[in-house]
Amino acid sequence: MTLSTHIIILDPTPPRPVFDLGVSLLAKDPVVDWEPLVDDAWGDDPGWVTKIGQGLAAIYMVTHAVDGPLRYYEPADVEWMSGPIPDWNEHAVRIFMDTAYGYRQPNGARSEDLHVWLAGEIANHLDDLGVRYLWWLDTWGSEDAQTTPHAPPEWGDPELGRLG
Repeated sequence: MTLSTHIIILDPTPPRPVFDLGVSLLAKDPVVDWEPLVDDAWGDDPGWVTKIGQGLAAIYMVTHAVDGPLRYYEPADVEWMSGPIPDWNEHAVRIFMDTAYGYRQPNGARSEDLHVWLAGEIANHLDDLGVRYLWWLDTWGSEDAQTTPHAPPEWGDPELGRLG
């Protein structure tokens, strides 16, 4: 089982710097193995994803809309997701992070703490750019999507989850 976190950037934003930011937060080594996404099995738009097995605390994927609204899983494919799936606009960028529930840092941080920290760092960056976004953890669902870098305390502890 894994914890997934979703961030949808609603305003026009160059997607590659968003991918590079997430990788820089996750990686101790500046060289990270990733692959491009081109009409992949997930049904996503083009983008980039980190490869599994290189010691990163999470899989990190960024996809972006090209010729219409951002594609997303069909509602029938996301019965596990509570809440409606909005119809994203044609400029949207989607960030997806995924970590095993069994993840633990030496300080006791869990996957929830890691994701709340990562999402908060990315959201702070997006605030600096002046773009709107929504983010949520799968365990809470999209109806509880946040519009600020700060998560409700029950979602996790960002200071505990900080990598470094």
